[in-house]
Amino acid sequence: AVMADLDRVSWLGIALLIAQLGFIVVTRRWRYFLLLPPVLLSVAAAVALTVWIDGSIHGLTLSLGTGIIALGLDFGLHSCHN
Repeated sequence: AVMADLDRVSWLGIALLIAQLGFIVVTRRWRYFLLLPPVLLSVAAAVALTVWIDGSIHGLTLSLGTGIIALGLDFGLHSCHN
């Protein structure tokens, strides 16, 4: 039951992400895509450094990290508008 719920939530998240990307493309707000490379590179560097130092990374660390990623994107969006 837990795995089925996890699978359902994962597919819903992917669908919502595709819908948001489609909205950005349709409304021609291309500069929002400039927010992705710094955030993705930072996440990749943090995960790589954590695995290199500690040998593994806990799932809770990854799940809480999504909140930090959201804060980074939110700051970028506010910077684009102001």
